Amino acid sequence: MQVQVNYRRGVELPAHRLWLDRTSAWRILKSAYRAAGLRGKTGCHSTRKTYAQRVYSALGHDLIATQQAMHHSSITSTIQYLSFDEEKVESAILSI
Repeated sequence: MQVQVNYRRGVELPAHRLWLDRTSAWRILKSAYRAAGLRGKTGCHSTRKTYAQRVYSALGHDLIATQQAMHHSSITSTIQYLSFDEEKVESAILSI
């Protein structure tokens, strides 16, 4: 099934022409999370952060390409989605 995304309204499901809003997406994600036997908190935003981190890695740590892939207008938004290993950064700085 091909899904089209409209970033202003949600995900369009072509077969039924219904829109999947944020609340529905969260309910589906929460249900799948429980069905998989996972515990703890989850949410669509944490899924998006994981996606951003994987895109960043797949693009060879190219911040600008990741910004474009995430459809962010500001690089600052993209940076907020990524996590960095503080020790690795500090070690790199100290090695210079």
